[in-house]
Amino acid sequence: MENRFGVKDLFTFLLFGVVIVMLFLSLQQYDRQWNQIQELKGQVSGLTNDLTNIRNSINEGIVARPAPTTGESATTNATASGPDPFKSLRDAMAKPDFAKGDWMVETFGTNIGKLTPLISTDVYAT
Repeated sequence: MENRFGVKDLFTFLLFGVVIVMLFLSLQQYDRQWNQIQELKGQVSGLTNDLTNIRNSINEGIVARPAPTTGESATTNATASGPDPFKSLRDAMAKPDFAKGDWMVETFGTNIGKLTPLISTDVYAT
């Protein structure tokens, strides 16, 4: 009885090679996905820091200054302070019945037929 390398053995080795290549490619793809997730994590962290800085600036109070006229330079106008644009907001926040994150209700001139913007046909729903 002779031991020969047959067609069946060739297909077995080819299948085994394809499985190894597919495993290697899937590991490469997983590594790429991991790197992209880490990049997104860094971007989200930076955006969170920026948003925190903006919120802190708003809570401390921002004074809006009018734009310099043609005769004035920006440095002379920067020392002049204009009216506080957030005065009404601070007054509302100082009231005892003020609540952050509540509902906002707006009235429309007509009834809305569909609330899903993908299937709506009127202007109010979109």
